[in-house]
Amino acid sequence: MDGLIRKLRGAFGTAVTWAAAWVVLTFPLSSIQWLLDDSFLRFSYWSSVGLGAAVAAASGFLAGGVFSIAVAGFGRHRRLEDLSTARMALLGAAAAAVVPVVLVALDQTGTLGLFLPEGWDLVLDWGGAALMGGVLAALGGATAGGLIRIAKSADREPLPPGE
Repeated sequence: MDGLIRKLRGAFGTAVTWAAAWVVLTFPLSSIQWLLDDSFLRFSYWSSVGLGAAVAAASGFLAGGVFSIAVAGFGRHRRLEDLSTARMALLGAAAAAVVPVVLVALDQTGTLGLFLPEGWDLVLDWGGAALMGGVLAALGGATAGGLIRIAKSADREPLPPGE
């Protein structure tokens, strides 16, 4: 049971890390989009950028969770040193590409509107999902590759036993 709780805690931590990283990475992009896209000007800056941050956080959380599950399956019984950074980046890209599929499914069932502020209408079709999937795949690959590199470069001192 302790092993399962440790794995769930690790998956949750990975998902939160991805969510935070994606918010930080997409904040400047949301700001630029607010300035350049006339349809966003009808909303306040913080409302628009806040929604962008919320979407980035939710997408990053979902993609990070999928990535964590995928690493648990594909990286089973391997040490960190044995994991290829390039392969983990590809796995992160694939995990992130799942997010638009989920969004289209939520949109087509009408569930997505429950998560949006009043006045916002996010209609995502398969063409938009493909474009978003490409962007998120790049973001997911960079996040996964970066996290694996950071983990590999960390101090090698063993952790003290848990309580």
